Amino acid sequence: MADLPPSTLPPDALPPQTHAASIPDRIARGRALRERSPRKSHAVWSVPADRRDPIDTLIEEGRARVQELLPLRYARMKASPFAFLRGSAGVMAADLSRTARTGVFVHGLAATEIAGNLISSDLPEAIGRTLRSLVDM
Repeated sequence: MADLPPSTLPPDALPPQTHAASIPDRIARGRALRERSPRKSHAVWSVPADRRDPIDTLIEEGRARVQELLPLRYARMKASPFAFLRGSAGVMAADLSRTARTGVFVHGLAATEIAGNLISSDLPEAIGRTLRSLVDM
């Protein structure tokens, strides 16, 4: 899309490019976003009445995964609430989808998640399974 003449690009094709703005302008934009979505708005969360059961989400996600790795995945998720949320991105995404938003979109890379899981794997015992099925980690 970047090679097309500007007239052929949809008006909302690209977000505003803030890297070219001055530092004071970026600070002002950040403060405006913080007013729109104050930190305190992220501190409180309650279970919505129509929330899908997280176990149902995990079962559905598990259908597309290597079945023999599911016990390892679930065992790791049982370690702590944080470990549970790390292992259940679908549950966390559904929960966060109803929280306050700044409107800023972040592009993340799955490669860092894969690398983190490889490092924390039970090496060398699980290395064969890990390398065979990176997606399931």
